[in-house]
Amino acid sequence: MNVRELYRLALEQVLAGRPRGTQGLMADHFGIKRSRMNDYVKGRIPIPESKRAIFAEYLGASYEEMLSLGRRLAKERRAPAAHPGTPYETAVPPEGRLTMAEERREWPYAPEAERYGSHTEERAWFIWEKGCGEMGIPGLYDRQAHSAFIERYQRGELSDAELYRAAREHAKGWIKRIKELK
Repeated sequence: MNVRELYRLALEQVLAGRPRGTQGLMADHFGIKRSRMNDYVKGRIPIPESKRAIFAEYLGASYEEMLSLGRRLAKERRAPAAHPGTPYETAVPPEGRLTMAEERREWPYAPEAERYGSHTEERAWFIWEKGCGEMGIPGLYDRQAHSAFIERYQRGELSDAELYRAAREHAKGWIKRIKELK
């Protein structure tokens, strides 16, 4: 799937989660006919490269965040909903995908993580360490769980906030097991 279509998927998703009329207000803001904005969102007309970054900014996101969301959405459409038999699948809370604003709120270390690039292994380690460390188990390393989550993160199946939450949930599981041994 090309960048233009990934961006369009993200735009459609973000607008679907906003109050009714946001698309029209956005069109008005940029001096675009509402019908043309609708054509952009539905994919009938390609969104010009020059408009993608300013649309993202208007919606409170970066161009890269929109592409990341588009990649996740494209993978969700191609892949089965779950990975049966994966023992660690349940560690990611089932309530659904986060909006970009929720992701920023639930992932407080985003500015620090920027130095590691986007969806790199180093960034994944940083996120995992922060999540486990906040639960009182710094450096928790379970190779099987960690590797499974890192791979999913690098494929774009998990966002920063989702990996962070998964690490916290994994650490909670270890804390529970330790308490049961006492």
